Amino acid sequence: MSRYPKGHKEKTHTKIVETASKKFREEGFKAVGVDGVMKSLGLTSGGFLAHFKNKEELFSEALTQATLEGIENLNAGLEKIEDEWERFERVLKRYLSMSHRENTCGGCPFPALTADIPRLKSKKARRLASKDLEKYVDMLKNNLPKDLKNHQDRAWATLALLMGSLSLSRAVADDKLAKRILEAARKMVAPELFEK
Repeated sequence: MSRYPKGHKEKTHTKIVETASKKFREEGFKAVGVDGVMKSLGLTSGGFLAHFKNKEELFSEALTQATLEGIENLNAGLEKIEDEWERFERVLKRYLSMSHRENTCGGCPFPALTADIPRLKSKKARRLASKDLEKYVDMLKNNLPKDLKNHQDRAWATLALLMGSLSLSRAVADDKLAKRILEAARKMVAPELFEK
């Protein structure tokens, strides 16, 4: 018989993933240690192996959790908007916003972690990261107006521009320049919105 109540291990596992997800986005894969994640939750480092094989497995779960959370935030309330262009514009404004720029430990994980993914030793971890990227592409594809052509290619190009622009906006110290970068990206992704 376990000394912990039913569901304790699952709750602990979830807390570890949530904490690691924020830490990875804020500090990067290499800077985050398993000991620090566990200690921040009042847990011992030895308990880590009861949940994960290694740090890369934790990273994969944290990335997936952050991806699902980011997509859910971008999609929130969109089903109520009938106009396709308005829906797409809402996604762009949410992603390319100053609040998203400033929320490095929340939101989309890829601008913060894309450089870390190719350095992962585990092919499985890299494959899982690719699947998470594809989830963002699917979300964009589903929100692209129907009259646009090449939805798959357009979704990938849009994702690249969104993530790159957010990264650049975070790299500059000047808030005015950061805002300009984000606004320029919105115009480039969907010039049709500005031609109306």
